[in-house]
Amino acid sequence: KGLPMKNAVEIFVERFNAAGGVRGNKIKLVVKDDFDDPDKARVAAESLVQDPQMLAVIGHYYPTTALGTVKVYDRAQIPCLSPNVSAPEVISASRWMFTTNFQDDVQGSFMAIYLKEVMKKDNVVVIHTTEPFGFALRDAFVKKAAAIGLHVQRVLPVDNNDVPADWVKKNLPEAAGNNQIGAVAALTHSESGLLLLPQLREAGFKSVVLSPSTWTNAKFLALDDKYTNDVYVTSSLLWEIANEKATLFAAEYQRRFGQPPTPAAAMAYDSILLIAEGLKALEDPDKGRHPTRAGLRDYLGHLSWQDAVDGLSGALFFNSSGDQTQAYVDQFLESRRQEAGELPASEPPRPEPTAAAAEAAKARPAAAPPERRAVQRDVFVSVIKDGRYKTAYTQLVVPKEEYVLKELKKRVAKGYMTIIDRQPYHLVDVVFVGVDIIKISDVNTKDMNWEADMFIWFK
Repeated sequence: KGLPMKNAVEIFVERFNAAGGVRGNKIKLVVKDDFDDPDKARVAAESLVQDPQMLAVIGHYYPTTALGTVKVYDRAQIPCLSPNVSAPEVISASRWMFTTNFQDDVQGSFMAIYLKEVMKKDNVVVIHTTEPFGFALRDAFVKKAAAIGLHVQRVLPVDNNDVPADWVKKNLPEAAGNNQIGAVAALTHSESGLLLLPQLREAGFKSVVLSPSTWTNAKFLALDDKYTNDVYVTSSLLWEIANEKATLFAAEYQRRFGQPPTPAAAMAYDSILLIAEGLKALEDPDKGRHPTRAGLRDYLGHLSWQDAVDGLSGALFFNSSGDQTQAYVDQFLESRRQEAGELPASEPPRPEPTAAAAEAAKARPAAAPPERRAVQRDVFVSVIKDGRYKTAYTQLVVPKEEYVLKELKKRVAKGYMTIIDRQPYHLVDVVFVGVDIIKISDVNTKDMNWEADMFIWFK
């Protein structure tokens, strides 16, 4: 699991150093294997942080492994960026812990929204693994489902490392072949998912299965279509609709290693990119400034949408200060209530505060927004089809531009946007376009002209 991340980081460092590094200073990589074991990971982390020249750490695939190292990084006051760990329990454990992935609570909430609002499902069975990843997804999914009216029929725990061959028959015996089940939310790692999915289909479950980003595993693509039909997967990156940087990176990765990169590889590339940008921002020998661990941590923590770094997976930023979304949503909802006659068109004037109250308000420090240490990103949805993860026809994208938010009422009325539980989304319809060349004739090599019969299709 960690090898694609290592490969991606090495590609970036090779390019970055060849281009001159940071004012001639090159990035040096020190590679350690955490063996997906918390104790071994802690030993590796302790050896790394002893070096005073070590400025940052990139790593850890599983949350349980990362939990074994958080205290080490916290004591050493060194920032750690994980390309894959998304459990809030890990990220919140230290102000030195960051992730370029979305957090599990974001993903879990989104999955409930997508099932209810896009797929129009009314009920769902939830299956989750019994570790930080599964618990965080479960809690967020169930909470959001309750808020938007998605009925959760059952919530079933499963051990990621121990899925018996008769698990579905024992836990869902009465539901086999029951077409009244709208969907299954399989909040598991790929290991347990690969065992559960065939069991669900063999037991007669024909409903939609929506799974988290951990199911972006090539082993699912090798399963028979009777198992993967109507299986949808959320992800932080979809190669089909990724930017040009991601496309070029994927081609380079394929050329070097003979296989396509994983989404975690792209997140690893973006992690080292963020660190490199921080090093450049902090290095100024003329002013006697040089990068430090604390400087890098603060650079990451204050990175907002306005000065986001352009990465493979999109705009990279952590800080949401200045986000005016809720103010515009409040205006929209208030206007809706007024139109429905639930509120008067204008509120009575509020009494002026006394001089003492005004002075007290000025003296009271403004509450700082909670620091976010997960990259603020959209959640994309794909469907397993034709041996690949194909972009789903409808995507929900969070608006960030103020000019869009100012037109919220008009865009919602026209069906371009929707508001779900106080969160606005663009409703994005994905259209696939292709060209089939039927015949090329009358080729003139001198003038470089030819005639072509072609078929242009849209889907």
